[in-house]
Amino acid sequence: MKCNNCGAELAEGSAFCTSCGTPVQNNQMQATNSQVNQQTNSNYNNMESEAPQGSDQAMGIISYISWIGFIVAIAAGKNGNNEYSKYLKRHLNNSLILNLFSLLFMFIPVIGWICNIVVFVIWLLCFINSIMGKYYAAPLFGKIEIFK
Repeated sequence: MKCNNCGAELAEGSAFCTSCGTPVQNNQMQATNSQVNQQTNSNYNNMESEAPQGSDQAMGIISYISWIGFIVAIAAGKNGNNEYSKYLKRHLNNSLILNLFSLLFMFIPVIGWICNIVVFVIWLLCFINSIMGKYYAAPLFGKIEIFK
């Protein structure tokens, strides 16, 4: 294989020309980039297909507004099949976990207060994503599932 810029012979798998320093655009690098783009697009499309239906988005937003909002979302959030949607379960989980950790950290002086700042930032991210209608797992606490 030869460099497109200077015509020097290139070693197999090299990313740059050793003579002129020009980046090598070979088919393998382009194929890898297209595979990554396709995977990213499919992940994005899967997230979009989980968009909230009907009142789920409203209940997701309400669930983040204190304990009272959480209780209202639990009471009013079931759909016609008497179940919670996947979207609402995720936001109910986020809300409950963040409320519990906030309550726990409230009683620990100084270190707990600093931890509560982190919980507040995560709460803000979750709240904004529920407003935008996104299925969003809270950072640090996203793997904890109470509502399954």
